[in-house]
Amino acid sequence: MLYDLHVHSDLPVLGSSFRRWVHGLNFDQETGFFIVTFYDIPFPSRKAGYRRLLGSIESFVREHLDDIHIGRGKRVRKFAISIESARLIPGPEAIEKLYQLGVRSIQPLHFFDNQYGHSCGEGLWPVSAQGLTRRGQEFLKEMDRYGMILDFAHMNAPTMADALAAYSGPVMCSHTGLFSLKKNERNLREEIAREIFKRKGVIGVMPWRAVLAKPHWSANQWQDRYAEVLTRLIELGGERGVCIGSDRGAPLWIPRWFYRKNGLQGLREALIRQGYSEKVWTQICFTNAMEFLTKVLGGSGLPILPHNVTSTGL
Repeated sequence: MLYDLHVHSDLPVLGSSFRRWVHGLNFDQETGFFIVTFYDIPFPSRKAGYRRLLGSIESFVREHLDDIHIGRGKRVRKFAISIESARLIPGPEAIEKLYQLGVRSIQPLHFFDNQYGHSCGEGLWPVSAQGLTRRGQEFLKEMDRYGMILDFAHMNAPTMADALAAYSGPVMCSHTGLFSLKKNERNLREEIAREIFKRKGVIGVMPWRAVLAKPHWSANQWQDRYAEVLTRLIELGGERGVCIGSDRGAPLWIPRWFYRKNGLQGLREALIRQGYSEKVWTQICFTNAMEFLTKVLGGSGLPILPHNVTSTGL
């Protein structure tokens, strides 16, 4: 079984057919605990994008209501809901509405700086030296009040540091690599990774070529580079905090075989070659994410569902 900290159900424009074609991800057949991430574009306006975002989440809740993990004492369910980039969210006052819809994690930054903080820039433009904004402080305070998971993915280093200082709730970085192994601003600094682990948070490692070190073309090379990131994070104190964060569904070139049975077996062997046990492999693929998510989400009260969503099965 595989638990994945960051998958997309249906990105705008690309659509579900693209997702199935590239990644073969089937939400009805695959098992595990996925954090399903929603993302939208500010077209023709931010308000329109925000309305579409809310509509997408409501639609997903209606379709997968029995599989969304949102209540204490319930069985481990298949999905938790996240938002990637808060640029469309009008302000802290919107957190209550999002929580009621079932959102349990928010990643405030993506490609661009916004009213809440500053992005890593993705190597496309200069990275700001500024961190969390005053509006961002207010946003995090409201997230904290609801016990939501703060996701550091795509933040620049100053924003991460400010967020760690400002936020007392659960934290993670859902899909990333390590800056010490590949100097990409998208990747975590080691001091931030250590602090996330000290806070009992989790870090999801993604297999995207841009965040992995050294040239890698063959399956074995790709798996070895991925295992290298896992190994270093374990050395930083993350044996109970290293997870899988694929970013499946996004337009990234990641081999289709990577998360299939044979690909996972190759990754397991790569990790064992680096001296780790079967137990550690199981923790990375399953136990770490499960324990973190059930601890955080299992303490959440049931959301106030929209009037057009039935509560049957919760």
